Amino acid sequence: MRLVRLETSGDAVLYVEARELGPAAYDDEERELSGMSGESMAAITGAVDDVTSALGTFAGQLQSTLAKSGATKYTVEFGCEIAVETGKVVAVIGKGSATSSLKVTMEWDHSRE
Repeated sequence: MRLVRLETSGDAVLYVEARELGPAAYDDEERELSGMSGESMAAITGAVDDVTSALGTFAGQLQSTLAKSGATKYTVEFGCEIAVETGKVVAVIGKGSATSSLKVTMEWDHSRE
């Protein structure tokens, strides 16, 4: 994990822990060749908008799909990590494994009908 500088739309700056995405089997030489050494990763900057835009798109797609269910109320809960992929800051849902966790609760209020 490394600290990555994220700039907000205002004048604020956030430093967040980010992990490198890619094959876990990278050795130090491969990291150097890919340009993702510890030193260069620490110098990576991004915008909070990069992360929030991706999460907003994801949430919008979930909302669009769940709205079709006819439920009168639904909630979605998920976790997010910040990571670096090919020099760009990205949001990662789950822990980078083959599975992720989404908790969805849906309610139908038939008294409104």
